[in-house]
Amino acid sequence: MNALMYAADHGHLGAVARLLQVRGINVTAKNLEGKTALDLAQLSNSIDKEEIIKLLQMHMNRRNKTKKIN
Repeated sequence: MNALMYAADHGHLGAVARLLQVRGINVTAKNLEGKTALDLAQLSNSIDKEEIIKLLQMHMNRRNKTKKIN
């Protein structure tokens, strides 16, 4: 489990937002159970769950658009 996964799993919205600013952050990394940060956020009971999911999805969408351009 990496820092982004931990923050998403435990509902740390500020930490997720900050980690997504780190160049090269791997949002598709999987833990030993094969779950990504997005998967963990979706399973979370955090009050910030929906906002964390939105941040992760937006970051993944931007990443995919950038890959298609390059």
